[in-house]
Amino acid sequence: MIIAIMIHEDPFYYNVIDEVGTNLEELQQEFGSWMSTIEGNHPFRIYTEFVERDGEISFADYVNVYGPDDFIGWLNVDKYNDKVAVRVKNTGDIVPEATIHF
Repeated sequence: MIIAIMIHEDPFYYNVIDEVGTNLEELQQEFGSWMSTIEGNHPFRIYTEFVERDGEISFADYVNVYGPDDFIGWLNVDKYNDKVAVRVKNTGDIVPEATIHF
């Protein structure tokens, strides 16, 4: 089953097992819940500070940074412990059976 993961207006296409494709939105929510449990230094997080014009730091903390390939990696490694999804080349004529937005 071919799915699309949209970042703004840019689609990224993946060939996934049917179980993933038919449960895509639920899996996206589960991924979000999993991401919220990560603390501190992690490949999906980056330390960020916002410094105001007067030099005061208005925000200093880790923020989550991820994309479609990270979601697919989570599916393959953490969720299923198997290769259940692979990226496919955008040939311009792909019609996905399911789509989610990040």
